[in-house]
Amino acid sequence: MKVNNHELVALASLRPPIGKEEIDSYMYQTVGQDAIEVVAAAMDLPLIRRVIHGIAVDQGSEYGNRKSLNSVAGDETEDLFELLSEVKRDQGELLGEMLDAKLDAVLIKVAGIGLTPQHLGKHLSEMRATLMKLNRLYGAHICGEGGEYETMTLDCSLFKSKIVLSEVEVVTHSDSAFGSVAFLSIKKATLEPKELHEHGCAVPPFLSHKATSIQSAVTEPSGSAKRYSTLALSKSPARTSLRSRKLGRWVSVAGIQCESRIETDESIEDEVQSCFDTMKHELERYSLSLQHVSHINIHISSMDLFPRINAIYGTQFGTSPPSRACVGVNLPEPCRVRMDCIAFAEEYAHERQALHVQGISYWAPANIGPYSQAITVGGQVFISGQIGLIPSKMQLPSPRSMALESALSLQHVDRIVSALQANAGGGWPGIFQCAVIWVARLDLLNAARQAWVAYKPEMRTRRPVIFVTCKSIPKDAFCEAQVLVHTGRMVMKDEETGETEEVVIGERRNEGASLRDPLMLKWQTIRTGNVFFCLVTIAGDGGLDATSDMMLRSLFGEAMLVRVFGVESYWGSELRTIDIVPDVSLMDALRDVPTALVPCRAVNTEDADYLCALLVHGVCDQVGLP
Repeated sequence: MKVNNHELVALASLRPPIGKEEIDSYMYQTVGQDAIEVVAAAMDLPLIRRVIHGIAVDQGSEYGNRKSLNSVAGDETEDLFELLSEVKRDQGELLGEMLDAKLDAVLIKVAGIGLTPQHLGKHLSEMRATLMKLNRLYGAHICGEGGEYETMTLDCSLFKSKIVLSEVEVVTHSDSAFGSVAFLSIKKATLEPKELHEHGCAVPPFLSHKATSIQSAVTEPSGSAKRYSTLALSKSPARTSLRSRKLGRWVSVAGIQCESRIETDESIEDEVQSCFDTMKHELERYSLSLQHVSHINIHISSMDLFPRINAIYGTQFGTSPPSRACVGVNLPEPCRVRMDCIAFAEEYAHERQALHVQGISYWAPANIGPYSQAITVGGQVFISGQIGLIPSKMQLPSPRSMALESALSLQHVDRIVSALQANAGGGWPGIFQCAVIWVARLDLLNAARQAWVAYKPEMRTRRPVIFVTCKSIPKDAFCEAQVLVHTGRMVMKDEETGETEEVVIGERRNEGASLRDPLMLKWQTIRTGNVFFCLVTIAGDGGLDATSDMMLRSLFGEAMLVRVFGVESYWGSELRTIDIVPDVSLMDALRDVPTALVPCRAVNTEDADYLCALLVHGVCDQVGLP
């Protein structure tokens, strides 16, 4: 049977040791295993079985460790050779889709609050209202992900015969007013013929209503524009110094590149490894390691190097690798790779959550590199750069369309955020903070602006958003959306008792401008909790007025990372287009701040073009509460 380019050829099942019907497992359902052969017969497929030998050795929130992908000896997870990453979905929606697809399953074990032995043998369709109610009252998982119940499928579109449970026995382990533990012991099961129909799998809409609106709002660029021109950059102005800084529990490192390659002819693999060695060394100054890194920006001189860079990159991390954004820019020769990163010193394991989906689905793209779709830590949500891939095919649309690619990339951002909100520890509202929208051609800028306005019409010009024309984007995509979000929650610690409490935080916005001819400088800030982002845009040259000078001084004092996006012709002036104080250039003022220099062809906001823009990621002492 082949559906949606997937062919089902066999079934595989793990079973408990002989003589046991149920084991205390953190991962596997074993009740009903005596009838698994009947399931295979109903589907007319071969069945491969294996005994579970391991136990739940690793019971942490993350399986394995972040240092490597080595196995956990003796853990029951190792009995399954390949784990398929589970796509997090809204559980009520998922249950509805299963029932709409005519899946007939019955409860064969109950072990959750509100469920009793009387619910055993009931069909999921009968239990739907009860399960939704228990979710509202107690937060029970609608699809039983928390072990509240287990099911056995009696019929679905894959079955050539229906399964009938002819004889069952209720076995009760414990009985209480809060939640009984009981299961059905299947004594006899038979097959019943059924009328066969061709059933298609339920496929969600290719584009959501919102994404369709984005696609409709974008005007495709006319004609074919030239690709990005490779300009010869001066070695000195576009080089950057290695700097790091610790503010609170956050640590940033910028200017990570292979300095030794100036004198030697190193391979790209050696150059990438050198970058990570530098990153490790800087993090160790603050008693941190690569496993504390939340997000990495990586800029490369040519996308032809992308596979080789990924090969070394992937050896640096184990489970839940950091999120990542990667684009091609003109780096000063002989540099081919430049990175910056942000790390967080976690005090509790639950402070960090990763969304790391590697399976192909209709939901959102699997990772095309060794990174997570998103990392949530300290209330901050770092989302990896999203390009307009068709998730089920992992390909860009054909024929090529900026309207469709931009709609898909922003839809991917939305679906990642929704998955995080539905995940354990989720339920937060989400506060959009800032975005960098990368495009690969100058003639795509207007389309990118149109897409963003359609995506966030209520926030037009009210958030730090810039549109940057870079040299290239992975997969030769037209655009890449890099978005940062805050959960709107923050863990506060009582200094007297030491106890922690999660509180709801608000947002505060501030903006201003210096129009001292011929210089035009604008800034726009959003603060969520004690984290802020400020976009500073620059046009013209000259000195600042006293107010703007004071603002920038204060801003850089709390800056954790400053990303400087400058039009390539701008670098030749060594960024002396504005004076912070007399005879002090912008780069002099940033001397102590981790600064990432990003040469680009154009820098734009929603309503204007600029020579340079600074995106400042900072941490302040005060916390913004509602």
